Amino acid sequence: MRNKKIKLNYSSPDLSQKYSNLISREIPLSATGVSSRVFFYLKDKKLIDYKVANATDKKSWVKLNYFEAFWLMMIKEFRVFGIPDRHIKVIKLALFKTTAELYKEGYFEKETIRYDLDE
Repeated sequence: MRNKKIKLNYSSPDLSQKYSNLISREIPLSATGVSSRVFFYLKDKKLIDYKVANATDKKSWVKLNYFEAFWLMMIKEFRVFGIPDRHIKVIKLALFKTTAELYKEGYFEKETIRYDLDE
């Protein structure tokens, strides 16, 4: 059997629509299994970067996009295994910052990673 090459068209309107669906905030906080109390604790600790879109939305229900919901469920599992918040912050940096930003800030040097984990 031959391996077929898959061509990805990054300018495809279909791909654009799929990405748009992923970043639209439609998932209620209750679907993640995380209480609002824990959510706002994680937000205060800067483990979650959740910002409301409009000033009028500050008192409304928390709605997440797929990336935010997935990250929140990952944090929930990390905490079940007893991983401290400071280690979760390092994981967050590695996942959500671009490679160029990480290189610029020196996060690929052993000393920097060890320092962040020891804090």
